[in-house]
Amino acid sequence: LKMVIGKSDRYGSGSYECLPKGGVDTDKGESPLVGAVRETGEETGIWLSQLLGADNYARLLAGEEIRNIDSPGYQGVRVVK
Repeated sequence: LKMVIGKSDRYGSGSYECLPKGGVDTDKGESPLVGAVRETGEETGIWLSQLLGADNYARLLAGEEIRNIDSPGYQGVRVVK
């Protein structure tokens, strides 16, 4: 099992580890996928656009599955699924 863990200080009691979470910014017309990508980036510092590269990120947003690539933005990281 692999998970992405973020940091939060939401309740003002100091930073603690948590699963990335948040809401979709409907005022800006954000899709659930884009909202999840934004929240994960904000809370973990891992940005899918950088992890996948611009072309693969655009393919992901178009609904394609991206797998088995070496990340162009994070050296030594392989995107499996």
